Amino acid sequence: MAVDADSTLEDLIARVGRVRRWLIALGAMKTAALGLACVSVYSASYAWLDHRTHFGHAERLVACAVFVALVALLVYHLVRALRRDLTYSRAAGHIERREDFDQQLIAAVEYY
Repeated sequence: MAVDADSTLEDLIARVGRVRRWLIALGAMKTAALGLACVSVYSASYAWLDHRTHFGHAERLVACAVFVALVALLVYHLVRALRRDLTYSRAAGHIERREDFDQQLIAAVEYY
């Protein structure tokens, strides 16, 4: 009986691990989508402002510095999303919020 319970627990942990990987991937994709939106808004704003005011050398350097700062901020958020502390217990909690298992899934994952 113990071998059967161990194999069941291993299967359960493998499924929770797949959910954990999906949650991390979703966080990374959300951050990447936010980054693409920010870069596209920046590009459109820069093109419109440059067309209206005809930027000089100093203004273009400031715009380049703003773009570098924006990219650095987006890379920081992407790294933070990838290194997020998403443990198996948190993934089990996410599953518990979707389906009600009376906290048995979280208890099983913490036991493992």
